Amino acid sequence: GGNYMMKVLENLNKLHDQVYSRLVVVEKREKESKVSPVIEKVRNVVDILLETVTEFQKNFTLAFRSVLSPYLSYFHHVICNSHSKTQTFPSDSSSSSDSSSSSSSSSTTAAVVPLYLNEVVVQALLFFKSVLESPIYEGKPRAAMVWSPVEGSRDGPLAKPSFDREGAKECQMISNQFFNENRVKTLVSTLLKDWFVLTFDDFEKMEDNPCEYYHETMIESNKYHIRAAAKDLFVVLVKKHADYCVPVIVSMVLRVLEKPLPQLQLQSQSQSQSQSQSSSSSSETNHSGSLLPNSDAWKLVVQREASYLALGLSYWHLESELEKHKFNLSTMFQHVLSKDLQFVAAPFLVARVVWLLGQLSDNINEIPEAQRFTHHNLILWLDRPADSSINLDQNERLWNQYLLIRFVLYIIQAAQSLKTVLGHSKFECWEFKNKYLFKTCQLFIQLIGDCDTNYQMMAVLMNHFSHVIQYCRKTIRDDREEGKSGSGDGTADNSNTGNEDSSKGGIIGSVVAHIPKLWAECGSSETNLLRTSIIDVLIQVTSCMSVNQIHRFYSFLMPVLAYSTDPTASDRLYLIESGISLWKEVLVRSNHMTTEMHQLFCRHWFVLMRDYSDYLGDLIGVLRSYLTMGGEEFVKKHGKEIGECILTILPDVAEDADALWSIIDMLCLFVCLHPSQSPMFLKPIIKVCLKQFFQMLDVAHNQSSNSSPHLTDLKGTIVDTNEFEPQVNGEVITAYAIFCSRLLIENVGGTLEVLTSLGKNTKVVEMFIKGLIDCKKYVTIPYKKRILCFAYGKLAQIIAKYYEHDEHKTEKMLSFLHEIVPYWFTLIKDNEIEDLNILDYGAANDENDNQVDRSQWNESDRAAHLISKDAVNQTFLLDVCKKTIETACKFCQVSPNQLLVDIGKAKNLPLPKTWATFMEKYTKYTQEKNKSN
Repeated sequence: GGNYMMKVLENLNKLHDQVYSRLVVVEKREKESKVSPVIEKVRNVVDILLETVTEFQKNFTLAFRSVLSPYLSYFHHVICNSHSKTQTFPSDSSSSSDSSSSSSSSSTTAAVVPLYLNEVVVQALLFFKSVLESPIYEGKPRAAMVWSPVEGSRDGPLAKPSFDREGAKECQMISNQFFNENRVKTLVSTLLKDWFVLTFDDFEKMEDNPCEYYHETMIESNKYHIRAAAKDLFVVLVKKHADYCVPVIVSMVLRVLEKPLPQLQLQSQSQSQSQSQSSSSSSETNHSGSLLPNSDAWKLVVQREASYLALGLSYWHLESELEKHKFNLSTMFQHVLSKDLQFVAAPFLVARVVWLLGQLSDNINEIPEAQRFTHHNLILWLDRPADSSINLDQNERLWNQYLLIRFVLYIIQAAQSLKTVLGHSKFECWEFKNKYLFKTCQLFIQLIGDCDTNYQMMAVLMNHFSHVIQYCRKTIRDDREEGKSGSGDGTADNSNTGNEDSSKGGIIGSVVAHIPKLWAECGSSETNLLRTSIIDVLIQVTSCMSVNQIHRFYSFLMPVLAYSTDPTASDRLYLIESGISLWKEVLVRSNHMTTEMHQLFCRHWFVLMRDYSDYLGDLIGVLRSYLTMGGEEFVKKHGKEIGECILTILPDVAEDADALWSIIDMLCLFVCLHPSQSPMFLKPIIKVCLKQFFQMLDVAHNQSSNSSPHLTDLKGTIVDTNEFEPQVNGEVITAYAIFCSRLLIENVGGTLEVLTSLGKNTKVVEMFIKGLIDCKKYVTIPYKKRILCFAYGKLAQIIAKYYEHDEHKTEKMLSFLHEIVPYWFTLIKDNEIEDLNILDYGAANDENDNQVDRSQWNESDRAAHLISKDAVNQTFLLDVCKKTIETACKFCQVSPNQLLVDIGKAKNLPLPKTWATFMEKYTKYTQEKNKSN
């Protein structure tokens, strides 16, 4: 590896010294040169070589250390000298007559050639980033893991891990020696003064093709752009060596920010276009109000933009040092940013300030003044100019170009920053939601319409718009409940506060009015990304809708759902994920199942379940909604097919807790909705679940009963004998336990019948009883423990019934009670006895159900109704425990008090005393409640 890497380094030097410079000179003299393909090949070779070097260093760090030093030196030279050293060449005597006549006073023409290819600089920056991020260079020995074979295992040779501590120390030593104080300071200052500063190429791309520039610098990876790679290295460098970097950055930034911008160019947004064309030219600007390249003002502005970039990337590290220089956030907003936001002669500077506001969201959301400043300015720059000197009718091309540049530089960045500020965990700004929210949504809709010829920009804006709705969803819902957001058909209450335009139906009404038109325009592959963004907006908007609004919107939503969830249309599979999410959200907000919605289920759901298991959770959510809305008629039509579908999936998710829980939750819902039919109807599913349940418990039992899981081989090496055994997943065991518990609670007789029919040749009932008892140590969530405890009350009935004619029936019951009663007591003590009023809330909700119009119910209302009817939420566990003990004592012919004494002695617990305390509190509660009634 070392020799190969040194050879690569050698070849790179030859490419630059002997080939690259000559090729570039030829290209400079004649742009249509035939040698251009050769240059491109050189670029590709260099890029591949250096990318290989970086990947090798990343994946084989210990082996790479032998050549690390020369590569660090080489790349450091690349980063720190590309700007300061250029090559110039004399002009060819055979140059064109135009060239010679235009420079008659000189016999040579300076051809400025970068010392290194852009690809080399990018890879140099990424190489340094990779080295700084490597845990091995930080001296962490566990990162320096190597594997060696171990013989003698029952499954053949294994790989034994060991740690090359000496190699890790050597790597750390090389890194520490190279990244010393002087070199780190040089690196960070070079990044800031050279690679953060915008180049003429950047400005040319910005003007010629702003969309391509946006895509290259803000969407594509750092592999393709020097500035993006420099930003990534800067962030890592400051994080790893803050002590060295922070003073340098603060000094450079403050030195730039202390210099005032030219006063002649300060304009307000509304004045920017008219003043820039009517004002007289100055030495610092051209006729259109733009800064002239290489002027002092120009240099200051690009340095200022680079300084803001550095501030935004590292403000968390710089804050305390800035405070020492009396430069805090308030100072920055009042004396710097407020002025720079008006410097429209340099739109890239305004865009960078807008970006900076988003980067400072951590601090902004803690200072009310900063919040107001940020919200006001972000909304200001989202808005298109109220007055422009460019006449749309006279110069449509110029207007479109102006709008395009404005979209890329101002609006997209303002939208991004607004999304960041609103999405911060500390954002709770009542003022924004009441003063700016509706205007913000209107602006997004207006701007999306403005860029209707650029689908990429539309998609980006739609994405940001969906996030704004998501972050302010509660406010939109609250306004809807108050009649402020309109009914979705253009009507709204007139008693709003100015945040809503009642004539347009509020936020929801505005979106409903515009989205269908936008969707209709999507008719080619160029609009694929836009379609996805539209669906993302629809997901957020429908989540804010009332039942009436969602059903009024069905005429548009159903075709969209049919289009986006069609698994047979290969040209739109990119929409499947978003389409399923929208389907689920629409169902959650719906009150009843329409014919179109039922047909959608028949056509798409089963195929999606079969072919798109990655979206299992959402597809099961869709099924839950159909079950709650469709009722018994829906189950009769599709129950068999649904059961077969679930059966095919269960083995694949047997050890995936999240996927399994989504299915178990749906099965429990089905059992609650159809308790009498559930056990027999779900018999095949119950069989598969029990098989997996028993297997997991068996593995857990085997692992826990092994008193010495780690054995030592003859060489004294620690070997894990359970390495290839299935791992016990407590969440999976809990899921199966809750399903079994729900079956018992809802229909104990039907469950016993199914268990008996499954166990003609095996003792399934005995295994079921034992498994449900043994699983309690894996159930950790209090509510799930409560379900399990209720199931134990039913399990006592199964034991009594199943062992009715068994001569050892008393021993079976007493053994069960010895295991369960202490568990019951613990849960009652921890979660029930201290607040017996908790069940009153469920009763209150039950009374409210009778007063609510069920035609307005959505999924949450239906779920709340089921929860309020659930026996687990309507009955005291204390009652279940009391009745079960009394019934079991009759079965065993023993008194309850004696039973508690015996169990207490066996478990060393004061159960009789605890029981007396329970009954005293329970009696007091019932007396007070009867008195109040």
